[in-house]
Amino acid sequence: MKRAILIILTIILIVLLCVTSYFTFIKETPFIQTQPSGDVVTTPPMNSELYEVRTSSTKTDTQRRIVNVEMPAFSGLTDYAFQENINKKIAESINPYINEIAIVADESVPATAIYRYTVTYERYNNDDYISLVVLQNYSTVGLRSNVWKDTYTIDVVKNKEVKLADICDSSDYKSKIVAEVNRQAKARNIELVAGNGLASIPDTQRFYIKDKKLYIYFEPASIAPYLDGEMHFEMPYEFVDGKFIVN
Repeated sequence: MKRAILIILTIILIVLLCVTSYFTFIKETPFIQTQPSGDVVTTPPMNSELYEVRTSSTKTDTQRRIVNVEMPAFSGLTDYAFQENINKKIAESINPYINEIAIVADESVPATAIYRYTVTYERYNNDDYISLVVLQNYSTVGLRSNVWKDTYTIDVVKNKEVKLADICDSSDYKSKIVAEVNRQAKARNIELVAGNGLASIPDTQRFYIKDKKLYIYFEPASIAPYLDGEMHFEMPYEFVDGKFIVN
């Protein structure tokens, strides 16, 4: 009798060990997606994902000044001279405002006014392109109060800052973008250029690429009344092999 009980207990113990081992294996084994053939599915990173954008922070919080700046800078590009030039361009669009607000907000003069300057940024990866959208908010109590964005799109393979002409497949891209901006503005009941509509865009028109979509950007009061704020227009163009098919 004792021998039978011992055998039963041994069997139960073995079953419990097997069940525990099975669920431990299932829990700790990572899931690997496979194709029908059994090959492991891998998605190679985009070239733009291989490069770093570092953040340089500047913070000041006094009785008269509140400065909170997150300045982006490219790192690890294969052309160091280009990297230094584009980083200098970004810095020169921000540092003068940090210096100016320090002068305007004289801490020795009693006053209740508070001067603010904040900068943040967004990064978008698209194949060979990195787009940075730098958001600036500057307020100096009557002297200047504005919100705007600076945009930078670089080709990490060719080590160059690209313009619309570099990424549009049509030599007539300007007129087609203008027509599309006017069409969208009309649909949104936005009156551009005092009712005359947008007539042209410069070679240096601000834009960015997000999720392989082209966005045309205008800062407040540049093409419409200030109260309408910033303007972002998504272009209906397909992104193919690093170019937008401008129809």
